[in-house]
Amino acid sequence: MVPVSIPPLPADSFSRSVMMKIIIRADLCNGCEKCVNTCFEVFRFWGMDLRSSFEVPDDTPHRDKIGKAVLDCPQKAIRVVETPGAGTGEAVSS
Repeated sequence: MVPVSIPPLPADSFSRSVMMKIIIRADLCNGCEKCVNTCFEVFRFWGMDLRSSFEVPDDTPHRDKIGKAVLDCPQKAIRVVETPGAGTGEAVSS
């Protein structure tokens, strides 16, 4: 397995509210819960609410585990988008 690292943002980016939007395509998800087992702290939101997307702070300590969950998803149903200035924490449909 290849380690995943999401590249860091420039230092001035952190003065804004930078979020990572996690998008899960329910039509591709097979319900295996590999993402939840890899990073429960983040992907429990998917399991609890079945939201199509949600946001977490870019500086989350779970960043590497999120990247691993994206790579390990057997259906490739997960993607992460950096959203500078977002930070609402609201579910946003994709």
